[in-house]
Amino acid sequence: MIDRRSRRTRELLTRSLVKLLLVKPLSKITVTELVKEADLNRATFYLHYGNIYDLFQSIEDDLFLQVKSWIRSASPDDATIFHVEIDRDDKPYLPVLEEVFNFIASNRNTASVLLRNPESKLLNRVYDEGREMIIRQVKSEQDVSDPVRLIYSIDYIVNGCIGIIQSWINNGLDADTKTMCKITCDLVMQNRADLIF
Repeated sequence: MIDRRSRRTRELLTRSLVKLLLVKPLSKITVTELVKEADLNRATFYLHYGNIYDLFQSIEDDLFLQVKSWIRSASPDDATIFHVEIDRDDKPYLPVLEEVFNFIASNRNTASVLLRNPESKLLNRVYDEGREMIIRQVKSEQDVSDPVRLIYSIDYIVNGCIGIIQSWINNGLDADTKTMCKITCDLVMQNRADLIF
């Protein structure tokens, strides 16, 4: 019972912080303001978190674990993160990108807050985690004659995808997920020569 109550309190604090972050920066949010939004008292907040930044870090950590999970589930065990499949229109697409856009759309407010907030290190963490995995996968599956080119090719492609995602969020998710996946996949496929799919 205590665990369930604690989980509900944490979820309420998370939702309240996300709601406040949609209108103001993290540095301007106080514990008093947060607990008022959550309809809780300060003592309850401090039972769970040391300060606002601890709560923010907890939200980012949870989202990071979710991202790691769907990156792994988006590709077959023997495929790279750049695994390509064919859609109903016989066009190539990357399942991992489909997962990314669906995830952001399903977690619109939290993703927007974390990906637009300067205090968030989510994208850097995801990129750092994935970058080494991608390099290892590609090197293990092909003879890499130019490892420097490979690394910069991966950086170019992944940073391009991150730029598209950030623009999409900044534009208020103005296009549907299928459109965003197609645009991004088309651009990745144009630059795939240095990577194995």
